[in-house]
Amino acid sequence: MRKKTSFAALISGAAMLAAAYAPMNVAAGAQLKTIFFVENGKSSTYVTTAETVRDFFLEADITLTPKDTANMDYDEVLDHGDVLELDRGYYITIVADGEDEKIKVNRGLTVGAVVTQLRKERDVYYTTSASLPSFVEEGMTLEISSFYDVIDLSRTPIPFETEEIDAPDLPKGTIELVQEGVEGELETALKISFRKEIEESREILSETVVHEPIPKIVRVGSKLAPAGGLGEKVESISELDYSQVIVMNATAYTASELAKPGSKRYGITASGMKVAHGVVAVDPRVIPLGTKLYIEGYGYSIAADTGGAIKGNKIDLYMETLQAARQFGRRNVTVYVLK
Repeated sequence: MRKKTSFAALISGAAMLAAAYAPMNVAAGAQLKTIFFVENGKSSTYVTTAETVRDFFLEADITLTPKDTANMDYDEVLDHGDVLELDRGYYITIVADGEDEKIKVNRGLTVGAVVTQLRKERDVYYTTSASLPSFVEEGMTLEISSFYDVIDLSRTPIPFETEEIDAPDLPKGTIELVQEGVEGELETALKISFRKEIEESREILSETVVHEPIPKIVRVGSKLAPAGGLGEKVESISELDYSQVIVMNATAYTASELAKPGSKRYGITASGMKVAHGVVAVDPRVIPLGTKLYIEGYGYSIAADTGGAIKGNKIDLYMETLQAARQFGRRNVTVYVLK
């Protein structure tokens, strides 16, 4: 409600006009009073018996419409000399997100006040590029755009970790489950901002761990299996306890290449060891004689022989028959030097 305003000069002048404006059939006991009525800045003088602002509007046949505002409450009692001001609302055009619409607003509002009023009425956060302190004028066009936030709550899994415990009582490469892992859960509160129905930005408001992940626990075997016999093969390289891996160019030989059958040296290697599957010839400068090896595709072996053609990164594998040696031919093999 606006503050009541009285003007002494208007009151003194109104007293002289009272008789002229007084109705001839005034009810007994009714008190005449002079009221100064200002509508949209235009002032008029009334002599009335109305008790309240509402009575005055009815008596003067003044129709009120939405967005009209008065400086006095409708039920407020009128006194002689009161100044009653009425500001009529008017229409402006708003362009909201590209769509035109006429709305009625209160007189004398700033652009910022109109935008704030629309926010409250429509529960939509509007923004405008217009100067906010500027006053709205009748018939003007005001461009605004909607801007609103959506809070999205989502839950995502938190991966569990795997904890490994050394198990010297289990064979190397063996894994024994101690505890199953369980994923945790993370709740994220995300604020998504939209302008003109188009997503403009995202902001994480909070992250809350609903359930902590439970780690998976396993025992990993580290017990080394004893080296197998010459020529035996392992199911997995992880079973081996080796210190070095060498890729070597391999050929194959038989006992007849060492000496003729019947000779004392037939089947005897340079180290004095008798040939068998798993006995191999090497260059001692690369692999010392007596070194235990494991050759992929061939099995457990021992460096027990040498050869004139076996120099550098070469190795010669013993085969039982000439046919097997020829079938093997020449190829690269992976050699594991065992500890």
